[in-house]
Amino acid sequence: MQRSPAASLFWNWSLGRPAVANTEFGEIAPDQADSVRARNRDDEAAPQLDAAGQDEAHHRAEAQRDRVVALGNVEQVDDQADAVLVVIAELKRVAEPGAPHQRRAHDHVQRLLEHGVLVVDATKFLAGPFGCLVLQDLGARVVKVDPPGGEEFRGVAGASYCALNRDKDQVCVDLKTPAGRDQFAALVGSADALVENMARQVAEELQLDLEALRAANPRLVHCHLDGWGHGPLADTPGFDPLLQARSGLMVAQGGTDTPVIQPMSLHDIGTGTLAAFGTVVALYERARSGEGQRVDVALSRTSVVYQAGEYTTYPDRPAPRVGYIDYVGDDTAHRYVEASDGWIGVCADTAEQQHAWDAVRGDDDAALATTTVGEVVDACRAAGIPAIAVLGRDEVYTSEALFADESWLIVDDDDLGEVRVMRSYSEWDGVTPQTRAAMHAAGRDTDAVLQEVMAPP
Repeated sequence: MQRSPAASLFWNWSLGRPAVANTEFGEIAPDQADSVRARNRDDEAAPQLDAAGQDEAHHRAEAQRDRVVALGNVEQVDDQADAVLVVIAELKRVAEPGAPHQRRAHDHVQRLLEHGVLVVDATKFLAGPFGCLVLQDLGARVVKVDPPGGEEFRGVAGASYCALNRDKDQVCVDLKTPAGRDQFAALVGSADALVENMARQVAEELQLDLEALRAANPRLVHCHLDGWGHGPLADTPGFDPLLQARSGLMVAQGGTDTPVIQPMSLHDIGTGTLAAFGTVVALYERARSGEGQRVDVALSRTSVVYQAGEYTTYPDRPAPRVGYIDYVGDDTAHRYVEASDGWIGVCADTAEQQHAWDAVRGDDDAALATTTVGEVVDACRAAGIPAIAVLGRDEVYTSEALFADESWLIVDDDDLGEVRVMRSYSEWDGVTPQTRAAMHAAGRDTDAVLQEVMAPP
C-alpha cells in the first residue's frame, strides 16, 4: 500500500534509508558510518593558491584597504555606493598574511565577504548553529564554542551537526570554571559578533554576565536566540515541536482532532536565518555608528511570521484552511494526487488549466490509475498545467535537478569521513561556489584559537 506524501515524509525522516545513513541535513555512506573514526586531516592537504595567485589577492586586498582609508570617517560618506564599500570593507577586515581573523588554509574559495568578521558561536542544537553557518557562508570566520568533549548534539546526530557546523573553528571551553569563563571573555572581547541561545537560568548558573562582556567590547554585536521571547513562557524550552503545538501549526496541518507534527525543523531554520539577517544589519549599523547592538530573535515570532497570511484578519474574512490526517488538498485542481507508481502535485489555477487537467485525469481520476507519474507530468507540461512529481527524501538525494544546480557539498569530517550536505543558499557574481569543506573534531582548534585571542598585545 502506498503512503500519502505526508506519511512517506515522516517514514523517511524517522527511519532513514537503507542505502545510506542520512539525516535531515546530511548523508554518510554506510561503510563510513559503520566505521566512525577520529581522523586528523592536515589543512595542508587542501589545494592552495600558487605564489602568483597569492600576490594578486594580496594586491587586491591592499587596493581595497587604501580605498577605505581614503574614504575617511563613515559618517562623512554621502555617496551610497561608497557607504556600501565601507560596510563591505568593515566586514571583510582584510588582514596581512598571518594576522588574526584569517580563515583556515583549506578555505581557499573566493567569498563574497572574504576574511570576514569574527563570530563567536555559543549556541547549540539547530537554530543558532544554522544562523552562524549562514554568517560563515557570507564570509565570516566562526568559532564554535562547546563544552569539554563537544556539544551533545554532535554525538546524537553527527551528520546533522556536521552540516550545521562545517568549517567552523572547533573550540571547547569549560564555562563552569573561572579559567573557562576568562577564556570565553577573551574570545568575545576580540569578536565582532557573539551569537548565543543560553537560557537565563543557564547564564546565571554559569555566572556568565553577557551584558558585562558587551560593555567590555562596545563594538560587539550580540545576537540572542530563544524560544518564547520575553513573555510568560520565557523560561520554557524552545524546541520546534513545542512551537508547532503552541502556534497553531499542528492544527493547521492536521485539524483540531488529529494535529500533525511537521518533522522538518521549520522554526529552527527560519529563526537561524532571521538571526543571521539581524546580525548582518547590526554590523551594517555598526559601520555607520561605530557601536554594537543587541539583536533578539525568538522561535515563537518566527512561527507567527510563517503563518502571517493565516493570522491576518479583516471583516468577513473566510476562515483559513485547516488540514486533516493525510490531507492532500481541498479541490481536484490544487492537490496531491496518486498515479500508478507514485504521487504528483498539481496546481491548476486558470479555467483553461483546470479544463486541461480534467482531460488528463479522467472522470474521478480514473485515467491516473493506469498512468505513471512521468507520463502524467509530461502530459501536464504539454498542456501547460503546473505539475511535478512528489519525491521522497531518498529520491531527493539522487535528484538530477539538484545535481545540475550543484546543490551538494562534500565535507571531510574528522569523525565521520566524507559527508554530503547542502551547500550555500545564494550565489553572487564573481564568487566561486565552495565545493569542499571540513568538519574538525571537538576541541581540535582550541589551543590555536585561545593562543590567538589571549596572546599579550
